[in-house]
Amino acid sequence: MTTVDNPVPQPASIPNLNDWKETGDKIRASRSTVFGLWHSGALGSVKVRKRRFSTDQQIADFIDRQSTGGAA
Repeated sequence: MTTVDNPVPQPASIPNLNDWKETGDKIRASRSTVFGLWHSGALGSVKVRKRRFSTDQQIADFIDRQSTGGAA
């Protein structure tokens, strides 16, 4: 009798979503600054229905770009 390895599919990792308040806390910015950064595209975001969020990775990328003078 032979056994066949059928790997069980693993769920994709779900990124942590930060609302404007959590995002603002992490980058030390006000509500209007966070919304302005989202609107300009300087800070990446994900829209879920009518709400907008930034993932931890999008926030880290934004901080990296700021610390390198936008060269990234």
